[in-house]
Amino acid sequence: MKHVLYDYNYVIFDIGAGMNDELVRLLSGIETIIVVVTPEPTSILDAYSAMKIIHLQVPKAKFYLLGNRMKNEKENSIVMQRLQTVMNSFLQKDCEILGFLPEDSTIISAVKNQIPFLLFKPKSNAAKQMRIVTKNYLMKNDSLEQTQKEDHFIERLQHFLLRK
Repeated sequence: MKHVLYDYNYVIFDIGAGMNDELVRLLSGIETIIVVVTPEPTSILDAYSAMKIIHLQVPKAKFYLLGNRMKNEKENSIVMQRLQTVMNSFLQKDCEILGFLPEDSTIISAVKNQIPFLLFKPKSNAAKQMRIVTKNYLMKNDSLEQTQKEDHFIERLQHFLLRK
């Protein structure tokens, strides 16, 4: 496992909504967290609750917000600004917006065909937005500094996995 983890600059975990002790323990070793939020009120509440729990355990964690299944940039802006305001007001914590992925039938078709949507239709709106989100994230993070952080993360991840 160590060999595989050191070959990559980023490790991405797709974690569903809801928090438990094991998840909080795993997330407490992560310094950068991308919180994916849909426009539904339950998603916004779940995102805030998760960030609050993580922030209380790991005050230095950096949160990025990513809208998913948004109608357009305006809807994403409204949802993300609402979440940013709540985080600032109640936790004095800043969150940066990375962008959004639109509600796009390309994603549904790609999932049904078991092909990443970036490969399925590289010129789709969803693919375009994913490239924008990726560029935004990379521009906000210095790659050398990020690599150094990842080395510490890998050690914490190994510790977490081996403690079970």
